[in-house]
Amino acid sequence: MPVALSFEELKDFLSKQPVPCLVALEGFMEAGKSTVTEALGELLGYKVFHTDNLLDTARSGSYRNRVDVVQLRKLLEVVNGRALIEGICLRWVLADAGITPDCYLYVKRIQKQGNRWDDGQDLEDFEAGEDVYVRNALSNTRGVAKLMLPGGCDPDERQIQEAEAFYIETLRYHRDCKPHERADFIFERIEGP
Repeated sequence: MPVALSFEELKDFLSKQPVPCLVALEGFMEAGKSTVTEALGELLGYKVFHTDNLLDTARSGSYRNRVDVVQLRKLLEVVNGRALIEGICLRWVLADAGITPDCYLYVKRIQKQGNRWDDGQDLEDFEAGEDVYVRNALSNTRGVAKLMLPGGCDPDERQIQEAEAFYIETLRYHRDCKPHERADFIFERIEGP
């Protein structure tokens, strides 16, 4: 599968897709999906949607179950193509909504130092032993929870637990669906000094 390191390479790939085109961008939490989606939307003139904006706070449970798929379907029907949608566990969410995108882009956060996939080690550890991973490796969920809140507020215990649950759900999704292997195109976002 093709890999891009620049927005120009992504634009070139997307210019070869049929029009209208619904493009799904997925990746781990904090991989840069929103940033990439917004930049591509501006570059291509596509409408942009974030599944995080469709979370129903009245619902509890998994991320997948909290996305308002009825609202998602309505939003995508209005634009009738030429749209970008991003989120975690996106193949599950789109299947629940009965939506089939024209292509999938996977956003990988690559550490500049060492040139390695930042979330790849977590996934390998998780696949090797989910129970051990869950008990031992969730050290930065306070930071992840803070990033999920408006204005970077300090998370309370419930928000930290929610961030942990969403991250574990994302790991299960990657283990079961392999979006990083099944994408039509990968964008490697280099991070770090």
